[in-house]
Amino acid sequence: IVIFSLKDADEREARLAELAELAHKPDEYDVRVVACGGDGTVKWVISCLSRFDALNVPIGVIPFGTGNDLARVMGWGDRPPKPLIGTAMGALRERLILIDEAEKAPLDVWLCTINLRDSAAAKFEGVEDKKVVEVSKGEKSVTHEMINYFSMGADGQLMFAFEQNRKSSQLGNKRVYVAKGISQQVWRPPKLKTFIESAHHTDKGDDVGNRTPLMFKHNDRQLLFLNIPSYGAGADPWRRRGDKHP
Repeated sequence: IVIFSLKDADEREARLAELAELAHKPDEYDVRVVACGGDGTVKWVISCLSRFDALNVPIGVIPFGTGNDLARVMGWGDRPPKPLIGTAMGALRERLILIDEAEKAPLDVWLCTINLRDSAAAKFEGVEDKKVVEVSKGEKSVTHEMINYFSMGADGQLMFAFEQNRKSSQLGNKRVYVAKGISQQVWRPPKLKTFIESAHHTDKGDDVGNRTPLMFKHNDRQLLFLNIPSYGAGADPWRRRGDKHP
């Protein structure tokens, strides 16, 4: 068992390289990763595994996040177990046994590419240390992994505001969500038609050129692409909770 922090860049890269080397020898080693954090942490782990060509490694979760949607779907719960360590590390040992014996389930990992329009003013912005900053400077296109969902409109606006006001506790973060959600009822987010010129989809197996337009209603303010049947800390918009796997 090796425990390390993703924030320690040098140790992270060294440990991931070791992990990938072992993962490429499935006949000799049964490698598993446990991400301690929320959905963002799990996405970060998957991004790291992708760089090392080790996406075949199963990932367990100890959910310390706010929504913990992926942990809910995969059966790890919506909050960290209590006690986590326990007397003589007994609770931790039991948790590790559960992770070792857990059934493996497939999970799609999508790549989302966003292209900037041809404008000198166009840029990518993100939130770092609760401040809005320009990211991917000089780039006209960015690509990120998507494991839970991808959204545009009201939800994206709420998340952007949330990251600027993130708290240190799950309860504190949920209060921020509620406050920002209520504010959207007063100051309504822009309609999709104001910033999406057109959108299309293709059915599975169809040629890329055979595109069907997505039709937005006049007052639609959010576009949501779900990869798992859990959104916003447990909601199930598509009623797919009964599916065996995401």
